[in-house]
Amino acid sequence: MDRSAGWTLLALGALGALGALGACGGAGSGSVQASASDVAGPAGTQLDHGGPVIASARAVPIWWGDPAAFGDAVSEVERLLGALDGSPWLATLDPYLRGAKARVTFGGSLFLAGGPSAPQPGISEVVGAICQAVTAAGGAPDPGAVYLLFTDTPPADRWGWHGYGDCRGTRLGVAWIAGVSYAAACSAASPRAHGAVQVAAHELVETMTNPFVPDAWIAANGREVADACPLACQQVGPGPAFTLPTLWSNAQGRCVQP
Repeated sequence: MDRSAGWTLLALGALGALGALGACGGAGSGSVQASASDVAGPAGTQLDHGGPVIASARAVPIWWGDPAAFGDAVSEVERLLGALDGSPWLATLDPYLRGAKARVTFGGSLFLAGGPSAPQPGISEVVGAICQAVTAAGGAPDPGAVYLLFTDTPPADRWGWHGYGDCRGTRLGVAWIAGVSYAAACSAASPRAHGAVQVAAHELVETMTNPFVPDAWIAANGREVADACPLACQQVGPGPAFTLPTLWSNAQGRCVQP
């Protein structure tokens, strides 16, 4: 199989107050397989397929479009990524990291002018934009980073997805996040910021545990650690709480909130 590109998808679903998100399906060679949103229930027992994980991730948000369009989503995502390391929420990933502890450092935001050719870009366009932004910033692609590409385009049938691709000969774990607005009472942040935070957190943890889908941790039904787990207001670091997904625990057999 050509492993130069792959992705899983976060489906757009109706949400009640802090309800359950839609789910993901796996794909290879840039094509989408059957969506796991057809499977009832949350993530389910995660199975280790032996592929690499990213235990210590440098999270790099990239904002593709007019910076003004993202509003307070930029500062809220940066606040989250700066506070995750050492949090009980992030520690939920520890059992999936083969003896390592989950670590996240904030790698700084990058901004890229323009935007995607369609509201829901494909893996090649996303990897290309990420590579362009990294190169324009004078950096080298980092295989230990998770690149989170935000667009100001409204979601179609997907809120976001994660996958992988090659930039200048380096394989990267990447994610795309649509311009999701989601009202929540966790803080005074805007609905746009709540949407960006919860989708970015979802894709970040799934990229860490299953970066080169479906090679590492994924359930038999195709779902990953955050899929269809309820959202909750969670305190991560100082300041107001964040709207974050609860995460699947194999030990407890359910989605857990620390």
